[in-house]
Amino acid sequence: PPPTHHRSPHRSPHRSPSPRAAKVPTVQFSRSTTLQDVVGQWRPVGEACEWVDGPLYRAMRAGRPLLCDELNLAPSEVVSFLVPLLECPAAFDCPYGGGRVEVAAGFVILAAQNPPHYAGRNPLPRPFARRALSYSVQPYREAEVLEIMRRRAEACHGSLGRSAWLEPRLRFT
Repeated sequence: PPPTHHRSPHRSPHRSPSPRAAKVPTVQFSRSTTLQDVVGQWRPVGEACEWVDGPLYRAMRAGRPLLCDELNLAPSEVVSFLVPLLECPAAFDCPYGGGRVEVAAGFVILAAQNPPHYAGRNPLPRPFARRALSYSVQPYREAEVLEIMRRRAEACHGSLGRSAWLEPRLRFT
């Protein structure tokens, strides 16, 4: 059936139920991530269809960051679709539906990834890598990991969080 109307925003499987995460639309990328997972899709409603914004278009319309987690697991065509958005356009014409998206102030793409030599990951496509600002985070030291674990355990379990298992006998390689 032909599309009937546009409605936004909708709940999505990519949106986390926590209040903090709901502020930042997020896509957890994998090798099976599709453009529909990112931009949105037409869904049947009775005898018609309606466009449902995905995390990307929700972020663009709301002027919020889009967190692209594990971006280098995504198929290159999905990553390449994001390249024009790194140029900070005022509007973006959706080739799949959703019409023209006016990009609200505050929208930015934040991407996180593990190094390309990790299993299943690829280098980002050159056009994306040339336009993106990149920052590498060094692995945590053992003492930092233990401190993070100690704080989390105390926050969740109070004084019980000061367990012997958090003593520096753990070794990371």
